[in-house]
Amino acid sequence: MRKPFALAFVLVVSLSRPYQGVARAEGTAGLEKDEVVPDLPANVRFFVTVYPIRTSESPVDLRLDLVRDGLVVGSVPIPRPPADARGQIRYVGVVPTKTFRATRYAVRLVAKQGGTSAAEDAGFPITAQPQEPIGRIEPR
Repeated sequence: MRKPFALAFVLVVSLSRPYQGVARAEGTAGLEKDEVVPDLPANVRFFVTVYPIRTSESPVDLRLDLVRDGLVVGSVPIPRPPADARGQIRYVGVVPTKTFRATRYAVRLVAKQGGTSAAEDAGFPITAQPQEPIGRIEPR
């Protein structure tokens, strides 16, 4: 049995486009799996599902907080889409990271319904510089 009010979300850190012509030991994108380099166009994408109390007449409010080094540095309300046939509220969003400085960040999603709230967060690092490539992929 699930909790009467809950949320679950997935956070995906991704480059808008991978390095071109650069091969690295870590993978074709040239980065560790959860690393973002500010000079590259990158985004943090998220998907959230809110499981509201179906018998409550109170609306659900959803908010995204951006946390840097443990402190909330930005907060924005998320427009609440309508609930689906099962009563769940689903939302997909993107946070651009191009202007972020090198440090540790987290995306925190907070849902409230009446006097009840639920929150989840996931962190990711922004690194200062991409590492030197270990080789080049030459076109044929």
